[in-house]
Amino acid sequence: MTCPEDCCIGITGTLVTMTIDEAIRLIHEAGCAYAYTINKNTTCLVVGSHPGEHALTMAETYNIEMVWEEQFTVKISKQRCGGE
Repeated sequence: MTCPEDCCIGITGTLVTMTIDEAIRLIHEAGCAYAYTINKNTTCLVVGSHPGEHALTMAETYNIEMVWEEQFTVKISKQRCGGE
């Protein structure tokens, strides 16, 4: 997962390790926007348990990078620290 200058990260499904509000805070701290809806401007989709079919379909349609919650947690922490 990369956070380009104009990144916009969405979330689908239930997160196990954090609340949605905590995830949104991490997204903003990394310098990214939170995507309340998945569309062509979304650059990454975090997939939790029981993800929404519509969000997954939109991600596939627009070729949006999808990462599991565990990957998101590790990669967003590296982004916040300036590493990749």
